[in-house]
Amino acid sequence: MKKYTNIYAMVAILMLLFASCSTEKVEGPIDDADSQFTTITFGALLNDLANRSMQKGHFDQVPTCADAEPAVAVIEFSYGGSDYSTTVDIFSDDSGYFTDYSEDLKIPVPSDGSTMVTVTSFMVYDGDTSVASDAFYSAVNGNLIWIAPKGDDAEFDGYVEDALPKMFEVFPGTKPYFDIEVLCFDRRVVNEYGYVFFDIVPKTIYPLCLFVNYCNEDGRHWVADYAIDLYFGLDATGIQIYNHNNPNAMATTGTGDGGYFADPLCLVIPGPPANLGNDAPYLYLVIYPQDWGGTGNYGDIDNTPVPVALSWNMVNELLNDDGTTNEYLHLLVGECENALDGDGTIPGGGNGECDPANPGDDCDNDGFLNGVDNCPSTSNPSQADFDEDGLGDACDTDDDGDGILDADENTGCRLNTDPNCGVDPTDCIPAPGAGCDKLSFTETVSLVGFPVGQDPFYPLMIDGLQVGTINFDLETSNANNITVSIDLFEGLIASDAEVSLPVLGAQKCQTDINANDFSINVVVVSEGGIDYPLEVEVSANICN
Repeated sequence: MKKYTNIYAMVAILMLLFASCSTEKVEGPIDDADSQFTTITFGALLNDLANRSMQKGHFDQVPTCADAEPAVAVIEFSYGGSDYSTTVDIFSDDSGYFTDYSEDLKIPVPSDGSTMVTVTSFMVYDGDTSVASDAFYSAVNGNLIWIAPKGDDAEFDGYVEDALPKMFEVFPGTKPYFDIEVLCFDRRVVNEYGYVFFDIVPKTIYPLCLFVNYCNEDGRHWVADYAIDLYFGLDATGIQIYNHNNPNAMATTGTGDGGYFADPLCLVIPGPPANLGNDAPYLYLVIYPQDWGGTGNYGDIDNTPVPVALSWNMVNELLNDDGTTNEYLHLLVGECENALDGDGTIPGGGNGECDPANPGDDCDNDGFLNGVDNCPSTSNPSQADFDEDGLGDACDTDDDGDGILDADENTGCRLNTDPNCGVDPTDCIPAPGAGCDKLSFTETVSLVGFPVGQDPFYPLMIDGLQVGTINFDLETSNANNITVSIDLFEGLIASDAEVSLPVLGAQKCQTDINANDFSINVVVVSEGGIDYPLEVEVSANICN
């Protein structure tokens, strides 16, 4: 395995700089008459194998993967306050592709300092000007085959470690070599299946569609509900391409006029390593059979995972002559004579009737084996444990460990250890006098749903009529105060007002206000301060 999986090891950005000591970085114009020159070289690395959900539209900016060899690179870069563009030949050796020497890539560097160079664009062409392959064709440079993504597009920077623009620091007396990550895109399969692979060298990817049936010990068959893991390699130590916890690795099931159905699960996969025989396994598939209840369906079953080793011959024989469509790989799991055998040592499915005491099982199928799961019988992928008592919040009856069961906690107090959490503070304002009415307002406030930079505000109502507005100046999370501002309609004033934060046990009363527009600031003396969203209660006597 080691001989060929290394080909697909994750690409690291290499920055090989041999720098002399320097104290000055130059980013502006270079006027030093004693400047030296440093010639820089770039390498092109095609991004490593990855399978990502994506929106097809933005990949229109990426060239189609081709078998053509790279010939030239068109590079845009800047230093010293000026922008430059150059076209250089691409050579290769055992280490990969690299740019030829170019006078344009001689960078002036102060003798006692350094120069910052920023690469803003990097495009690789095949040099074949005889045939225009697509819209990326250049009459001068041929067909665009690789391109470095730009992070400011906010669309491709997730596919590489370092999107452009990329800055390098160069020093006098060095010959620096910088690698640039580039992408190509195989449109053929993605249009049908909605996924994309990037490989370390341009390669073809292929469709693989599964159709799985379940059979009981009597030999009766049903379409199966299932999910899969898929690895590039001989076992689960290989590169994982699909994960059974993700929707793109789960069968789509339902009911219709003909009864229960399951659509074929179509995947996209890489071809085999070049130094591996076509009959040798190179993909490791794990099927996770799922229970499926309902009248006439198979119900609860043995969920033991089923491993399947796939060779290139098995994949290739499913491909049709057009090379872009394929037949289904039919697999049978269950209890009948011809069903594939499950492997109880594989975590994630439970070994038949799952035993929570078995540390090698994952009875709740949340990705954590029973032996390390803080709620082995209750799915909790986050493994949250607020009171750090070793029992996850999903199965702990007292999440905050304050001695009050979650079922008996006041609203909003499940994760608050204050025994007075949620207890209404004593009403601190007098009853409304003549010509006044009592206003009561309760709201859970946060910045969600409001434009950036705008504080939350709400109408104030008495007996169905609006009498003004209330505004909350929310400090940053964990700050220790909140400011409440009230703006009453003309002709109305507030004589007294109270602001309470029941969850935090905080209260602020203000009497003899006698104003139309006023603010109250509530300071919280509590470890951790205020976190939002937060319930706020306001009472006020509103007078004509």
